Amino acid sequence: RVETLDPNDPSVKKMLKEEFEKEAAIESVPKPDVPDTAPEQLLLLLKLLRDRINVEAAFGNDEKGRNLKILAYCLQFATDQQREQLIRKEYKTSLDRLDSFAELVASSIEYAESTSYQLKPAKSATLNLNLLKRIFDVVRRVRDDQALRASTAGVSTSS
Repeated sequence: RVETLDPNDPSVKKMLKEEFEKEAAIESVPKPDVPDTAPEQLLLLLKLLRDRINVEAAFGNDEKGRNLKILAYCLQFATDQQREQLIRKEYKTSLDRLDSFAELVASSIEYAESTSYQLKPAKSATLNLNLLKRIFDVVRRVRDDQALRASTAGVSTSS
């Protein structure tokens, strides 16, 4: 049996449009250039380590600093699955910490939306609003899953 999709069907059109938008958003994430030679790769590694040390020193190890680091990692990952794994690993079952991270992502989205008209092509990269929204969706999905698990664990233990 062969199934076909009618591109004139409105639901199929919608699905195809969403897939094209997802594909475009993924392609818009810049891919880092990896040098070919070993000395260039070593130099890149040292620069990345220097940048990381500077970030660690600037943000500290409080909750706000950890949330900013997790958001930075999420922005660098290529897939939502990688983002979800990191978020689950970092926040485990702490709904309060996960809510705090969700607030950071939401405020980042609000900032990006409110300043998007001001951002012009420049030397610095602009905020990727679509990527921030995808990260927020991942956070919501993880939070909903954790809340459900917490509620079912509470029900099963109270029986």
